[in-house]
Amino acid sequence: MGVVIITGGSGLIGAELTQGLIRDGHQVYNLDLNPVSIKGVSNMQCNLKSIDEIKACLNKIYRHVSHIDLLINNAGIDAKVDDNTCLTRNSERFSLNIELLEDMYLVNMKAMIFLTCEVLNRNLTNRLTRIINVASVYSYVSPTPQLYKGLESMTRKSVEYVATKSFIPNFTRYVTSHFGEDLVVCNNIVPHGIVSEPTRAFKDNWAALTPNKVLSSPFEVWEAVKFLSHAPISVNGIDLKLDGGWTSR
Repeated sequence: MGVVIITGGSGLIGAELTQGLIRDGHQVYNLDLNPVSIKGVSNMQCNLKSIDEIKACLNKIYRHVSHIDLLINNAGIDAKVDDNTCLTRNSERFSLNIELLEDMYLVNMKAMIFLTCEVLNRNLTNRLTRIINVASVYSYVSPTPQLYKGLESMTRKSVEYVATKSFIPNFTRYVTSHFGEDLVVCNNIVPHGIVSEPTRAFKDNWAALTPNKVLSSPFEVWEAVKFLSHAPISVNGIDLKLDGGWTSR
């Protein structure tokens, strides 16, 4: 069993991952603004928009451990289809929310890059380090408007989200290419169709557009994390897609 840092371990997907990691006997540090109520987790309150707060959390962690076995870059800002405060509800042909773009950049991109660099620089050089980045199908293909047809919460997926998630696959390949020889294994998990309270319209749209017609679940993401956390080191730089065949269209 190992030492794990997970970002966003209190959210819909993150809480499932955190629970699974604890169940498997890992020592888990959760970097999130809000704590997760799971026994055994070390909650490190952290605003991932702040490099200083990330550094402070890492300093505390590395006082107790010398090596992080697994880093899960899970945190991300997203406008959800089941969120009544969704910022992408609009009738304009193309809208850009600069404040949202800046927030997504700080969490979805900058925090991931910084955390990865810090862990690799602080870790022991003679031990395996695994990194799992949580991407999105919109890191690979454009959102389709038909998925959001008839929804009250949004008319389209935000361009801010797509822009800040698109870098993850190539960042993963960069880490693999440059640090694989240093016992670093870095892979992507690509979930899609995970909604806490899907409406009938969303379910119908999903079924019409996706080969297996079934929404994904946080537990499926945990199964993927479990696999990648124990997979042979030759499994490096891959994109493990949990999208029901969405990107096969």
